[in-house]
Amino acid sequence: MAEDFLKCLMTSYERLKNYCVTVGADSLAVECADRLVEIRRMLTTCAEDPAKGSTVANAGIRSLLGFTVHGMEGYDVFISFKHEDADMAETVYSLLRANLLEPFWSKVSLPELSKSDYAEAIDEALDRARHFVVVLSDLAYMESNWVSYEMKTFNSEIREGRKQGSNFIIVATDEVYDQIMSSNKKVLPINFRWCQVVRMRECSTMLLQYVGKR
Repeated sequence: MAEDFLKCLMTSYERLKNYCVTVGADSLAVECADRLVEIRRMLTTCAEDPAKGSTVANAGIRSLLGFTVHGMEGYDVFISFKHEDADMAETVYSLLRANLLEPFWSKVSLPELSKSDYAEAIDEALDRARHFVVVLSDLAYMESNWVSYEMKTFNSEIREGRKQGSNFIIVATDEVYDQIMSSNKKVLPINFRWCQVVRMRECSTMLLQYVGKR
């Protein structure tokens, strides 16, 4: 991944440099030449240390596409779930990662944080997350302790203006989706009726429309 990315980047800079030479933009051509030297050095690093090279390339691709760079800005999406829905949450997590997004899913993300205080780690992740997704195979799961807390906390942040541009999405099984939509969302608590609702089986297209880019 790192080598392919850097080679593509090098080709782009070479073409830009040649164009600048043709039109007489000498100063920009010199900048392109300097950048090409740097890219070649990075390619050497990738060959010597693949792990480091992949990390650099991943961050570069995410930055170019407008996605969050992990460790710098936070998380693109916070995934909330009850343990019975862990498989659904994992599917959403994998989908987001496959699309170069940085999701927070406690089963994977908490060990990475090395936090002994679970509640503190959750609060920090909620604060740093751009969007919120809760997966539901049963409406009753909204009342479980952690899901309820996470939903109310993030919703409050949106309502009070500290999460401008953020989306709150309910990803539901067909059964739960039908319950919600057939009632015109009245089966949801009134403070969550504004949220987007997406079928689990349509996640690969619908969910990315809401959380795909900043």
